[in-house]
Amino acid sequence: MDDVTEPPSRKGAARKIELLDATLRIIARDGLAGLSMRGLAAEAGAPLGAVSYYFAGKDELVEAAFARHSEIEGERMAAMIRRVGAGTPDEAADAVADFVVEGCTVRRRQLITEYELMVESARRPALQESTAGWLRSLRAQMVEAMTALGSADPEIDARLLLAVISGLEVDSLADEPGPTQRDVVRSVLSRLRGAR
Repeated sequence: MDDVTEPPSRKGAARKIELLDATLRIIARDGLAGLSMRGLAAEAGAPLGAVSYYFAGKDELVEAAFARHSEIEGERMAAMIRRVGAGTPDEAADAVADFVVEGCTVRRRQLITEYELMVESARRPALQESTAGWLRSLRAQMVEAMTALGSADPEIDARLLLAVISGLEVDSLADEPGPTQRDVVRSVLSRLRGAR
C-alpha cells in the first residue's frame, strides 16, 4: 500500500482556518513576540494538542498565518485593482482611496498584521519567498490595471501606486484616521497624477 497523505476532512480544514484566524488576531493585538502555541490554544478555545496537531512549531504556524493573510488580503487587493483598471482615472483614485481608508479603519487589525508579517519576512527566508511571490502577483495585476488606464509606463506606474498605497497605510497606522482621510488620500493621488 502506498503511503499517501489523505486530504484533511472538511471539519479538520475548518479547524485549521479557525486556528490561523486566531493566530492573525494575536499578531494584530500582541505582535509576533506575543504569539505562542499555548496562547493560540487559549485564544482559539482549543486544546494545546490540537494546535500541535496542525502545526509542528511556531515557524510553521507563522508561515501558514502569512499564507492565510495573503489569501484574504490578496482578494481585497485584487478587487481594488480591478476597480482601478476598469474605470476612469478619477474612478481609479476613488478605488484606491476607498481601499486605503477601509484598511486603516474597518480592517485596521488586518493591516497591522500585514505589516508585522512583512517586517518578520525580512528575518525569515521562507517568509521572504512568500512575501516576494505575493508582491509579484499584486504588481502584475496592477500593471494590467495601469495598462488599461493607458499608462505610458505601466510597470513603473504600478510600482509607484503600490508604494504610495503602502506609504499611506503606514502613515495612517500611527494615528486614528478621521472623517477627512478619504479626501487626504484623494489629494495625494491627484497630486501624484499631476506630477507625472
